[in-house]
Amino acid sequence: MKSWRRLLPVFALVLAMLAGCGAKDETQKEPIKQQASADSYTADLLITPGIVGPNTYEITITDDKQQKMDTGSAKLTFAMQGMGDHGKSEQQLKAKDGKWTAEGPHLMMDGTWDVKLIWTDEKQNVHTFTYSVTVQN
Repeated sequence: MKSWRRLLPVFALVLAMLAGCGAKDETQKEPIKQQASADSYTADLLITPGIVGPNTYEITITDDKQQKMDTGSAKLTFAMQGMGDHGKSEQQLKAKDGKWTAEGPHLMMDGTWDVKLIWTDEKQNVHTFTYSVTVQN
C-alpha cells in the first residue's frame, strides 16, 4: 500500500499531461487570407503560417469570369508601415497550376505591413493589388 501512495503523485502528473494533449497552443498562428481587386481582376493572398519570419506566399489571380491567370510575371513587395525604406523587400513569384507562389522571411517584425502584388500580364499591362497585413509573434 505504501508503494501505491508514492506512485499517486506520478499518476496524477501523467493524467494532467494526457489531459493537455491535443489542446491548441494559444501561440499557434492562423494563415493570413486577404483579397484585393485591380482593374477587372481579383487576387487572393494566402500567407502560411502567418508569422514573423519565414512564410509561404500563395496568390490566385482571377478575371471577371473566374478564370485563373498564371501568365506574365508577378512579384510581391513588402514595406513596414511608418518605417520608410527600412525593412523593404520584394519577392518574385512563380506560376504553377493557376497559383503564384514563393517562400521567404519578408515579414521580419511584429506590426502592420503594406504588401503589394505587382502582376504584369502577357500583354505587358501592369496590375497592382494592395494588402495590409498584420503579424504578431
